[in-house]
Amino acid sequence: TPKPLAPAIEQVFPQSLHLGETADVLIEGNYLDGASSVRFDSDRLSGRVLESSFTRARIRVVTRPEADAGLYSGRIETRRGVTNQFHLRLTGWRTMSESEPNDRAEQATAVQLPASLNGVIESYNDSDFYRFHAAAGERLAFNLLMGRNGYATGHEIGHFTLTLTDTAGKVLHTQLSRFLMDPYFQFTFSKEG
Repeated sequence: TPKPLAPAIEQVFPQSLHLGETADVLIEGNYLDGASSVRFDSDRLSGRVLESSFTRARIRVVTRPEADAGLYSGRIETRRGVTNQFHLRLTGWRTMSESEPNDRAEQATAVQLPASLNGVIESYNDSDFYRFHAAAGERLAFNLLMGRNGYATGHEIGHFTLTLTDTAGKVLHTQLSRFLMDPYFQFTFSKEG
């Protein structure tokens, strides 16, 4: 007899939630139909399945305000078995998702810092633009979290670039991803803007 195909999770959105937040999370993968429950590795999160189909499940996740910030793992139980792990990052910063269209500088999503942003790169040509205000002498850290959220396994197609520009479009700093390494840098602003 052929071995039944196991349910598999490939993508999760959003990947970042605020401590104490209740949010709907979209899970994409295969054989997710008949999803019945969500199990997390910590009692600081709980979840329930709202709906599922062959390639998607939508779950509602409740995070406790007293949870520690960090990376948490969960699995979904389906009629075909239990999925591989998926990961959510809890943060004390405000969280927000990109607002399309934001593929050009003039469409940039306004952000109040500090923040954790959830964006989706839909194709090789997709870019996500955000704008914020920085004071002269202010030092900020910029992180793109994919591998550190547990989603870079070496199979991903393409690489990511994290680029900081001023309001005129002049590049102030850029960092490329490398094999399984997410872009990260710190930058001190010489002037306000």
